[in-house]
Parts: sequence; C-alpha cells; structure tokens
Amino acid sequence: MKKLKINKIIRIVGIAFFQLFYYLHRHIYSIEQKTYNKKEKVTIYNYKATSDAQYKVALKPNIIYGAKIMDEGKVYIGEIVDNILAKFVYNFEGSSKTKIQGEYNVIASVEGYVAENEKTKIVWNKNYVLLPTEKFQVESNFYKVEKNISINIDNFNALVAKVYETTKVAVPTRVVVYMNVNLRTAAEGQPIESKMSPSIIIPLATNYFEIAKNIPEEQKGDITREQTIRIEFNKKYKLLLQISIAFSTIMIILLLILTEGVEKDAHTKAVNKILKNHGNRIVAVEGDVQSSQSIIKVKTIEDLTKIADEIERPIMYKFHKETKKINEFLYPMIK
Repeated sequence: MKKLKINKIIRIVGIAFFQLFYYLHRHIYSIEQKTYNKKEKVTIYNYKATSDAQYKVALKPNIIYGAKIMDEGKVYIGEIVDNILAKFVYNFEGSSKTKIQGEYNVIASVEGYVAENEKTKIVWNKNYVLLPTEKFQVESNFYKVEKNISINIDNFNALVAKVYETTKVAVPTRVVVYMNVNLRTAAEGQPIESKMSPSIIIPLATNYFEIAKNIPEEQKGDITREQTIRIEFNKKYKLLLQISIAFSTIMIILLLILTEGVEKDAHTKAVNKILKNHGNRIVAVEGDVQSSQSIIKVKTIEDLTKIADEIERPIMYKFHKETKKINEFLYPMIK
C-alpha cells in the first residue's frame, strides 16, 4: 500500500499532538472513573411545633343580640357576657417515630398592672388553675393537645372588686388565660425540648372590652450528622472522554501506518528560497528557455538579479510541477 507522503515535521507534530491529546484524556478518564467519597451533612430528623388559641363569647339573654354566641374579633359588652369559650391547641410533628413525653396545664392569671413607656408592670396578680397538670407519654412522630376551657369573667371581676376594696389600689386589670405545654423527646441520642404557652388576654372591670391573643412563633429544628456519599462518574462525560480517546488513538494509527514523512532536499530548499525571495523578478515559462546569446554562468542568484535589474529584464526558468526538477536559474534575455 502506497503511503501518503507529508512533510516530516508536520507528521511528527501531528503524532505528538494526538499522543498528548490521548494521554491527557486518558488521565482524566482514569481519575473520573474512580468512585470517590464526599462528606456532607445529612438531616436525619426534623420537627416542628405550633400552637394556637381560639375563643367565642357566650352571651346572657339580652335585648341587643339575637344570637347566643359572638365570634372572635368583636367588641363585647361586659354586662351581657356570660362566659368565654376558649380553645387551646398544640401540635408537634417529627420526621420519624420517637418517644414523646411531657405535661401541660391551663392557668388563669388575674393581674393588676400599669403601663409605662410601652412596658407593662404587674402591680398584683393571683393565679387560678383551670386545668391541672396532665402528663403524657407516647411512641409516635406526632402529638396533639387540644383543650376547651370555659372562662367565667364574673368570678374574676368579683376578685378585682375585692382586691380594690381591700387595698384601695385602682389600676387596670385583666385575666391572662394560657395553656403551658412542655414536650420532651430525643432522636439519634440528642434531646429535644419544646415549650409553648398560647394565651388570650381579657380586660376586667370594664363596661366593654376586646380580647387579645398571644400566639408563640412556630418552633422548628433538625438533627444532622456527617455522612459519606459515593459520587459516581457522570455517564455523559464518561462517553465523551471515551470518544476523545478513541479518536486520538485512530489518528495516531493512521499517521503511523498511512503516512510517510519526507524532508525537502537541499536543492528543493534552495529553489524554494529563490522563488520566495525573488519571485517578483522571476517568470516561469512552459517549455525550454532559450536565449539568442551565449549563456554566461554567474555564481549566485544575487549576481543574476543584479544583471536583471541592470538590463531591466526578468529572470526566467522552465516550469515544473515538482520543484526539485527546476535545475537552471536561468538568465535574463539580453538584446
């Protein structure tokens, strides 16, 4: 099989380039092909706890309202309020089952207070237990407390009147009813505690009033641990590297088997140099170059160009497709 002849330098550079291309991609492939481990934090348990307080107001028979119940967010007339129906809710939810335990109760705190510079100072207070402490213990990922409490404000107004009669201290008064929840659990050996006290605030000893609520923000948390994750070779990237390696391998084989490096001989190099340096003075002609005068040989092409410049005639040579067959340079035509 006849090999394609190409410049030796170009052939060497080509083989070297594709070898470098091959080894580079092979090295990347060998690194990426290995499965390696990466450490990162992984959430193994998470939880959230929420609470709420709701209420409705039950009315005494009166000439104003036909309904016996008023919803939240209204202004209530003290003389026709029978009692307040409060509902307290607490929810705990975890991502997996754990041992959950704790306790809760409902307390009413009757307070006399003063407000100074947007701060409230308690002058006196007396607590009442509306729901005694109850304990709980379950194995679950969820626990809910929901308690309905009826609040008779007439009893608390009577206490306020008695305190004033005894102390002669006239300050604004209110009753704060709240459910205290204390929940404990543990996950992966780490303790978790949630405490919440949703409440409603009812003004006392006043002709009319509005009820406020104080709801704690949602509690969230998680437990994490450092875990080793195996990272695999990206399949598309792997295929691309394999194609690159195969391509470079084929190109190296083709250059080695199907091509032959050749060097330009000294004669060809010299002719190419003459054509390059003096191309604007030299004319290629078909057939033999003839002259009407005797041929005078000169030593160098520079000498010949001096003569051509002097007589203002071009240098001529017989054209050949292969530069190595150009053997004569040639002479200017002299009159």
